[in-house]
Amino acid sequence: MIAGTGSDALVDAPPGVSCPAVNAVLDSDVIVLVTEPTPFGVYDFQLAWEAFAPLGKPIGAVVNRAGLGGHNAIYEFCGAKNLPVLAEIPYDRAIAEAYAQGRIIADLSPELRKIFLTLMSRIRHLANSENAREAAHA
Repeated sequence: MIAGTGSDALVDAPPGVSCPAVNAVLDSDVIVLVTEPTPFGVYDFQLAWEAFAPLGKPIGAVVNRAGLGGHNAIYEFCGAKNLPVLAEIPYDRAIAEAYAQGRIIADLSPELRKIFLTLMSRIRHLANSENAREAAHA
């Protein structure tokens, strides 16, 4: 949320836990970590959680390419750390093709539009949660 404007702003940070990624989230109200349900994705997600959790901000997860490989480790990690899974974007070649063409993914189908609208709502809810208010006053 941009202070005083009542508007939402999303900052797309680089992947990983580099200095630019950390700097991108320092002034945020919520941190949304995007991962894939693969061993490499889970490993990177765990590193990101370890880097960002000390900031005291609410953190949620988005699972991209959900259903890929049948790995449940990301869901187990989120459950163990009490991290909400805010959205699951299905593994679908049509999504990759549309993205490569610069198209808006939410426009591909009513189901995808619903996923992204629900994600927006859940991020706003997380930003307004008790943890977010406590972190803002720390």
